[in-house]
Amino acid sequence: MDEVRQSRLLDCLGEELGAAELSAAEIGSTIAFLLGLHLNEFDEWRFKWVDDLLDTRVEAVGKGVVQVLGSALWGERRRSAEWMDPLCCVITRNGDGTVIRYELAFRDDDQASAHYKGHRRHEPAREHNWSYQFAWERSNPG
Repeated sequence: MDEVRQSRLLDCLGEELGAAELSAAEIGSTIAFLLGLHLNEFDEWRFKWVDDLLDTRVEAVGKGVVQVLGSALWGERRRSAEWMDPLCCVITRNGDGTVIRYELAFRDDDQASAHYKGHRRHEPAREHNWSYQFAWERSNPG
C-alpha cells in the first residue's frame, strides 16, 4: 500500500472530523479514497475503482470514536455502469485529533451489489457478512 498517501488521507480525515461543522460528503470522499488504497492490493480490483461514498452518516459512538456508514460507489474499467455496496468505518482519534486507529469494512457477501441508479438497495449498518475488512493502528500513537 502507498503509505505516504494513506498518511495524507488520515491527516485529512483527522482535520475533517475535527472541523467545527462536519461535512459528511468530505469525510465520505476521504474514506472512499482510503478504501481504494486497500482494495488496490487485490488482483481482482486491478481494473476497478472506488468513486465515492453516498448516503454518508457520521456518528460519535464513544470518546474520540466515530462511526461512518454509507454506500460505497465503485466501477470497473471499460464499463459505464457503477455499483453500490455497504461500508462501515470506525475511526479512533487521540486528544489532539490525530487518527490513531481505524477499522474499515466493505461489501456484504450475502447481498449482491446494487446497480447504481441514484438509490441504494441495502441499508448500510455495522453488522454485515463483510467481504473485505481492514484495520490499521498507529504504531506510536503518542
